Amino acid sequence: MYDPILLTLDGSELAELAIPHAVAMAKQFGARLIVLRVVPPVVQPLDVDYGLSAPYGYEKIIEAETQGAAEYLANVVKSFEAEGLTVETVTPLGEPATAILETAHDRGAKLIVMATHGRSGFRRLVFGSVADRVLREAETPVLLVRGHDQDHSAAGKS
Repeated sequence: MYDPILLTLDGSELAELAIPHAVAMAKQFGARLIVLRVVPPVVQPLDVDYGLSAPYGYEKIIEAETQGAAEYLANVVKSFEAEGLTVETVTPLGEPATAILETAHDRGAKLIVMATHGRSGFRRLVFGSVADRVLREAETPVLLVRGHDQDHSAAGKS
């Protein structure tokens, strides 16, 4: 029913709250897991040289970010594979919501599993909501695991 399942991660502990849900569903439905970490584009000012020449140029930054994302995913999925799950990792470059939606479409995902960072008010306005956009625009069901912004959750503690 839900094969494959797309699990989206951004490297944060908050995003990792979605992992047990995706793994449980993959086991329940005998589904493959596609685990994604988007590499956001690096903004390079036009006609401005900040001395970022090789090896620190734009291409090297993207290459390092992509390699870091791939290494992060490789570490995350070790335990999935040990549990007998079939796992694929992807590290697309782009704006996160767009990359998630395109990957889900291109890979034929039947379910997207992701955590929401729980931003509200001004912070949501400023930072936007990847989860909100994915939920509104996805062609497939989306399971959102509620997370809490660290600043917000810390404010409630004494």
